[in-house]
Amino acid sequence: MQRETLPFVTIAIPTYNRARSYLPVAVEAARAQSYPLLEIIVADNASSDDTAGFMQSIGDLRLRYLRHPVNIGANRNYNYCLSKARGDYFLLLHDDDAIDRDFVDACMKAVNYKVIQGVIRTGVRVMDHCGDTLRETKNAVDPAPLAQYYQAWFAGRTNWYLANTLFNTRLLKDEGGFRSPYHLAEDGFAIARLARFGRVDLPDVKASFRVHAGENTM
Repeated sequence: MQRETLPFVTIAIPTYNRARSYLPVAVEAARAQSYPLLEIIVADNASSDDTAGFMQSIGDLRLRYLRHPVNIGANRNYNYCLSKARGDYFLLLHDDDAIDRDFVDACMKAVNYKVIQGVIRTGVRVMDHCGDTLRETKNAVDPAPLAQYYQAWFAGRTNWYLANTLFNTRLLKDEGGFRSPYHLAEDGFAIARLARFGRVDLPDVKASFRVHAGENTM
């Protein structure tokens, strides 16, 4: 397939004070993607460490480093990332998570390089603070009715994380981005809303969610 016919993909990494820990892993995972047509946004939520220096040391024309002068809160930073996204598809990658080298490529192959689905999701592994795998969960979700799709999440047959979810950018923006009535679980609400526009679930594990002390991204 010709490069100019491929969907454009945005990988956005909101970050706060992780230049000396997990941010380099997340950034390298984004830069190492085998898929050729993407941009990488790093939105620094007024970090007090050397995030700016680390980002400025990276020479990659696909990368845009954006820094807030004051901390605007985690979810507002997620939506800021979305507002700056130019891609047809959008991945919000937390600064302590990671994706496999072929994550985007596998997702694009699954939709035959079309911009049609609400969400594209892979299986996911959970890793500890050292990067060691604690468990893996494949997507055990068939093309069931939407209600059964939601029930599969409650039953643990699929995991709703941001690291393993590609959103249709236009639809996510149209639906108001990451929001919820009580300002909780905004990521889950976003997946639930966009799933009704169509979904593709890859069984293969292609993304990593990290659990550790202080894992919330500010």
